[in-house]
Amino acid sequence: MRTVFVAGLGVAGSSLLYLIRSVNLENTQVVACDPRFYPWSHIVCGELVPEVSYLRSKVPNLVYEYLARSHKVLMENTRVVRSFNSMTIIIGDLRLKINFKFYMIDKSLLIRKLIEKSEDFCELMLGYSAYRYEVHKNHVRVYLRSREGHSKVIDADVVAASDSFPSVFYSPEILYILSEHGYKYLICVSCVAEMNQYFEEPLIIIDPEICPGGYGWIFPKSASTANVGIGVLIDYVINIEKVFEKFLKKFNLKKLSRPLSKTLPVDGIILSRVSNIVYLGDAGGFVVPTNGAGINPAIASSLIALEAQLNTELFNYKVRKIFGEYFSKLVKIRRIIDKYLTDIELFKNLVREINRNRILIPFFKKVLSDLMLGHVVPIHRVVISCIDSLVTSLKFPRL
Repeated sequence: MRTVFVAGLGVAGSSLLYLIRSVNLENTQVVACDPRFYPWSHIVCGELVPEVSYLRSKVPNLVYEYLARSHKVLMENTRVVRSFNSMTIIIGDLRLKINFKFYMIDKSLLIRKLIEKSEDFCELMLGYSAYRYEVHKNHVRVYLRSREGHSKVIDADVVAASDSFPSVFYSPEILYILSEHGYKYLICVSCVAEMNQYFEEPLIIIDPEICPGGYGWIFPKSASTANVGIGVLIDYVINIEKVFEKFLKKFNLKKLSRPLSKTLPVDGIILSRVSNIVYLGDAGGFVVPTNGAGINPAIASSLIALEAQLNTELFNYKVRKIFGEYFSKLVKIRRIIDKYLTDIELFKNLVREINRNRILIPFFKKVLSDLMLGHVVPIHRVVISCIDSLVTSLKFPRL
């Protein structure tokens, strides 16, 4: 009997349970844990996903295949709260519109349904956290602790680490590599808020004075409420709660729920170097580096894991083949843009130069809208580099 241990029941972990059940793996015992008794209660997300068919011409074929399959799992297990045909990106005093179809989904319902459909064949340990592991010759020993202080030990043939970022199951080697490379991640805070002014379509706000190193979002759920949040680079923020309050005040928003937070990896795929451990979802860096989208990539990571029969070597190979080059290109472009998200004066120069040279706006809008959709082509790097060179070499004093 093979024992599979799933650590964390967010989108990646719960979808893996659902997928394992759907293929009815023989001689497999599945054990899953989550630190919360109700894993679907902690939602730090705008809950917005694109209409996947629109991505067919914008992402590589293999990436599209897995995103399309993920979208099918998604739509079969949740509900659409609202649909939108466009999104507005606010950059300083610039407002750019992306014409694209988006859905707001119920992420809480998604996780709950995936778990409920899987609980008849697996052992659920809700309220338990994995806090340590040991790699032995033929198994991984996982140490668990409950909220009440009870302890358990699980010997697993394979561990699916879907316990967010950073994972408890990162090896010292992986931690060293991430540290050496300066792996970037955002701290995100979000809640449901009351809108005192009506926004009819999703808004993305890019402004280092409001969201240093990242972005903010206002995604309307109804005529009066919205999912709102910010994602910021922790290197540039001392008190993220204070930054979030400033964001709410700026857009006249009133909290209707307790703000929740999480870390969001945005520097590409993270692959396990430990045999019999695979990283899924946020733990594996399955977040689109230029827009923070993680729902469909999380499900895709579970699809790949199941196809690889949870074999680490095969999983790593398939991930590199499907998402490796695609994510690497997006990371390279995002790193060019990063300095504008952290340098207020440089950001103001960028906005001013685009306003002065109106011919830049169509190019800027095209590149920005593509990057928000995870679309990357060689011309993007050329256009971004040209604009970057223009702005950084300005002869007038920086504001």
